[in-house]
Amino acid sequence: MDGTIRSFEFGVSTKIGSNVKLGFNLENLYEDDILYTSGVNVIDEDDALASDTTNIRSISLSAENESRFTLGATYDLKKNVSFGFSFTPSTTIRFSSDGFVPILDERSQLPKFTFSDSSSNYNIPLPREISMGFSVQVNNPTKTSITGGLVLKDWDVHDEYIVEHSSVDTTKFNYQSTLGLSLGIEHIILGKTPLRFGFIYSESPLGEEFEITKFTIGSGWVYENISIDVSAVFGATDYRYEDLFQTASQEDSFLDRVDESSAVLKATIEYSF
Repeated sequence: MDGTIRSFEFGVSTKIGSNVKLGFNLENLYEDDILYTSGVNVIDEDDALASDTTNIRSISLSAENESRFTLGATYDLKKNVSFGFSFTPSTTIRFSSDGFVPILDERSQLPKFTFSDSSSNYNIPLPREISMGFSVQVNNPTKTSITGGLVLKDWDVHDEYIVEHSSVDTTKFNYQSTLGLSLGIEHIILGKTPLRFGFIYSESPLGEEFEITKFTIGSGWVYENISIDVSAVFGATDYRYEDLFQTASQEDSFLDRVDESSAVLKATIEYSF
């Protein structure tokens, strides 16, 4: 699969009185040349493999631009304690393709795509999001701040896709609502250098097997008007999925165990004027 759905955001905020801040964010989602290519090219034949060389097939997908907004507010309970809240309504992205539609795989009970005999249109909904968070500045010899939050998403009411192609089909994916938790701690060492640690836990709308846990670490430096931040994110998950290269004698009901781990390094540079 090549291409992606990209996002462009614009936000504004204002302060009301001495304790309340209000914010508004507008996000535009747009497609960037999505192309799905499928096929098997067997270089060295092996009688134990069930797959033979198949024709390479490419299907292009197009998505209509869609915009959604987020409203948020923070309240300073004390000088060193703040609470925040934000709300993002659900939205729907409409896709069109030459014959590539979402279905529920009967074996794995997971979402997947398959080829259709005609051009197709379908809507993929994004859930409503409610976020709550807090920030605390701790008074101790080493300047420390603690932040945390949770995110609720109502996937359970956005799990039905209507696909329009040679016929009109309705697919229900049996999603469940999800909860995401995060916690971060920042210490200021050597007078001005931050040292950050974080923990992220995310439930999956597909069930407990796809829950994700991540750990983060980071730091930053400030030089006059330039600030540099670096961070690393480590995560892992495991689940069962169908074997992509089955042997001739392998039963169709067999599902492989898939272990996924990730390490992401990020760096940002900010200039203030």
